Amino acid sequence: MRKTLSPSLLASAITLCCMALAAPALAQDSPPAAAHKSAEPVELERVVATAQKRSENVMEVASAVSVINEERLKALGATRLTDFSAYVPGFQVDSGGAPGQTTMALRGVAPLGGGSIIGTYIDETPIGPSSNKQRATSYALDLLPYDVQSVEVLRGPQGTLYGASAMGGLFKYITKSADPDAFEFRAGMDVNATREAGKAGNGVRTAFNVPLVEGKLGLRASFSRQGTPGYVDQPDLSGSDARDSNGY
Repeated sequence: MRKTLSPSLLASAITLCCMALAAPALAQDSPPAAAHKSAEPVELERVVATAQKRSENVMEVASAVSVINEERLKALGATRLTDFSAYVPGFQVDSGGAPGQTTMALRGVAPLGGGSIIGTYIDETPIGPSSNKQRATSYALDLLPYDVQSVEVLRGPQGTLYGASAMGGLFKYITKSADPDAFEFRAGMDVNATREAGKAGNGVRTAFNVPLVEGKLGLRASFSRQGTPGYVDQPDLSGSDARDSNGY
């Protein structure tokens, strides 16, 4: 008995043969793949921290520490703690709207009683009041971060190295060291405006470095002031445009 292929099966067989013949041709027509280039190593900038009371790479510090260097502070235009606190994990700063009324919290821990729980240092010098008069231990030192090398925020208890006043964490200003080999002078000023304020604010700053004994001893000093105009009208108290402030 003679068997015949149906038209649909015959068409499918012809299609498969054509695809098999076309595959080598496509492979030959495609351009050769470009040789894979090995990525060049990228060297990251070394960030120095002094959390363990010595200068070391921040990647080698066992504590939870965040460092914001001078370049980053300039890029943010930072003039107070609230300008850069949002860039530090677990760091919260609340401002009362006037100088000397700033509070800090780390990982949700803030001073509630009569003693400070978050330490503040300038280099290796602790800064803070000895009593809680007028809530002095609750408020944080809010300096104008000009001519500083960096600011450091240490999260978690730091009592072993920094004492009982740092049980909730530590905030530290790292100032620039004097350079005994180079002379430096810089100065600047700016003008700022606040909505509803009757006048403009202004800021001035200057810093200099002078070698005293070449290669051994140098002197560095800086000064900065940032004025912010008032914008609150208090007719019965201090008049119009009250609550102006100056930061140093």
